[in-house]
Amino acid sequence: MQEKYIRLLKVMLESNGEVLNSQELSEQIGISQRTVLRYIKEIKAEGDEKVFRVDTWKGRGYYLNVLDRAKFRELLNTDEDAADREVKEVLFRLLLEPTCKLDDLAEILHYSRAGMTRIVEKTQIELENHGFRLLNKPYIGYFISGNEIHIRNNLYQILEKQGIEELAAVFAVSLERINAVRDYIGQELSKKSVKVFT
Repeated sequence: MQEKYIRLLKVMLESNGEVLNSQELSEQIGISQRTVLRYIKEIKAEGDEKVFRVDTWKGRGYYLNVLDRAKFRELLNTDEDAADREVKEVLFRLLLEPTCKLDDLAEILHYSRAGMTRIVEKTQIELENHGFRLLNKPYIGYFISGNEIHIRNNLYQILEKQGIEELAAVFAVSLERINAVRDYIGQELSKKSVKVFT
């Protein structure tokens, strides 16, 4: 199950059986009410009715009905790395583009400004762990400050861990072109004895 749904289901689970409306859910998750409504519609369509069900209480909101607790816990913990997918996406954008505005990031990831601000704060911590700083200039946006070689090495490291299909989709180019670029970068780095930082 996708992380965006898991976050919504976790909030509903933590409500201890309370009925929550779209506004309450949007405030707790940091996404727009419209996005909450879309996610709930998608969960109802894709969810496993033997494990859980999202019931609509007209005029009141939504209620999570867990039918198989063990399987539901498994469902929520299927991908622990998924919790940081948004941070990874923001890092990827920041490493690829000179600047990124908060509104643009929020639109790409379907978050409200408040939700996107929380993700950017997590991204800032992640960058600081690698020796970078995340700066924000009015009318320009966010950008990474740090040693250019280290920034390139980190981008290379992220690209190296991506699947070929994911890279082709991100850059909107053919798989052959992605492989050629990867090979070229690898050869250039080894020629110059540049170590890729881990």
